[in-house]
Amino acid sequence: MKVYYVCECCDKVYAELEIEGEGYTQVSGLCAECLEEIGGGSDLFSISSQWFYN
Repeated sequence: MKVYYVCECCDKVYAELEIEGEGYTQVSGLCAECLEEIGGGSDLFSISSQWFYN
């Protein structure tokens, strides 16, 4: 199975990942260029990732 990371702003595929299984899926996030443009730094997953602590 292929996982495509698609930028929410510019709709470009900025990363691909291959895992076991058939087919494909898409994960929304922000590419490095759009993240830098909005001031998010260089961490590709800083805005789209959520962390929960107990």
